[in-house]
Amino acid sequence: MNKYDLIVIGGGAGGLTVASGAASLGARVALIERAQTLGGDCLHTGCIPSKALISVARKIHAMHATARTYGCMILGEADYAIVRNHVCAAIAHIQAHDDIERFRKMGIDVIIGQGRLIGRRTVHVATATGDARVMQGTRIVLATGSRPHIPDIPGLASCAPITNETVFSLPSLPKSLVVLGGGAIGVELAQAFARFGSRVTILERGRRILPREEPTMGARIDHVLREQLDVVTDAHVVHVRPFGVTARVQGIEREWSCDALLVATGRIPNTEQLGVRELGMQMNGAHIAVDEAMQTSIRGVFAIGDIVPTPAFTHVAGSEGRAVVANALFGMRQKVPLHRIPWTVYTDPELFRLGMTEEEARAQYGDTIRVFETPLDQVDRFVAERETQGMVKLITTRRGHIVGAHAVGAHAGDWMHSVVYAQAMGKRIGSLSTPVYAYPSRAAAVQRVADAYWRKTLFSGFVPTLARQWLRLARIWRKL
Repeated sequence: MNKYDLIVIGGGAGGLTVASGAASLGARVALIERAQTLGGDCLHTGCIPSKALISVARKIHAMHATARTYGCMILGEADYAIVRNHVCAAIAHIQAHDDIERFRKMGIDVIIGQGRLIGRRTVHVATATGDARVMQGTRIVLATGSRPHIPDIPGLASCAPITNETVFSLPSLPKSLVVLGGGAIGVELAQAFARFGSRVTILERGRRILPREEPTMGARIDHVLREQLDVVTDAHVVHVRPFGVTARVQGIEREWSCDALLVATGRIPNTEQLGVRELGMQMNGAHIAVDEAMQTSIRGVFAIGDIVPTPAFTHVAGSEGRAVVANALFGMRQKVPLHRIPWTVYTDPELFRLGMTEEEARAQYGDTIRVFETPLDQVDRFVAERETQGMVKLITTRRGHIVGAHAVGAHAGDWMHSVVYAQAMGKRIGSLSTPVYAYPSRAAAVQRVADAYWRKTLFSGFVPTLARQWLRLARIWRKL
């Protein structure tokens, strides 16, 4: 029986972070992945292909919008085969960094197969070649990710719907597309396909799209999307048939025909084949329950990424992976600062979020919170580029500590990271006004909203009164 300091089950972003980090510190590591390649959902069917697709769609949309604005004409349509090649090239470029041989050269024993816990320190692996191996690890890390959730709707399963795992391999552009779900994945892909030329409809069961986000920000994205595609909220899908969907909207059944149906109604953690329930591991619904150090109820077994009830983002899995290396190998208790986790919805314009919404902040801090906002039509760079659809909103405690940051704007996921740094360093909102910002820059939106804090602090309350008294006394002193 092979013995290791650390066994990692799952070769996605989190698992690779743990395996490479532990190996670099001298640990004997085994990495088990059931797919033939490493990288997980993010590389092959998630973040990378979707952002490559969105980038092309944005460029095509910008070309047509610019042409209309300046009296030019663009003939023809984008060749979707070339778009697919662009997506595949992006995956291939990054895949080189996640190559199996690269990790084996680090000293990691990479095994292709299905790993399963059969004891607190024992893993059974059914390899891709049909063999079976039993391995022992002093510590074990579970990082098997998630898969698309297919809701139990009559007729849906038999229609072979598209998911994020299959959408990037479509042989041609669908003329019409219905998207079930108005979350991040649904709205991102819906906008991209609409810009390629598909007739797109989003059917969202809730009262608004992007229900997790700050309502004012989600409303701005909703407004933009409705100019490019159809958005139907409070839509309860009752039946799916080949090339058609029936949904009940405000008590009335309506039908939509479509060439393709994309399901974007959430994700399911991949835990069924891990043997965790058989070992009596504590669960949190469909997810594995973990403590602040990412350790499960079975001592020495850790879990990270989409299989635990933390935000399901690649950067979260990576952060959890870095913490687990220290916790598993050296018995430390490093925590992942979940209240400092930012994320971006990659629509155009982008939606950025860090921390609490205003409603969540009021629930925790009461009416002592302070809210500062700046519309992008007050920021010169956005005005110059005619990209003024959006705003910045910062939420602080009474003393100015940042508890929430939200933005809608072109490339907001990039220029809002100064707020991420400020919050991580424990800085108050006023510190964002101190640096000298290059002019004109998009990041000036952050400076401007921080300036609003100083205007409210310095030019209201007792400060102006003291200033006036001081100046009056100074004038009297000069006369003397």
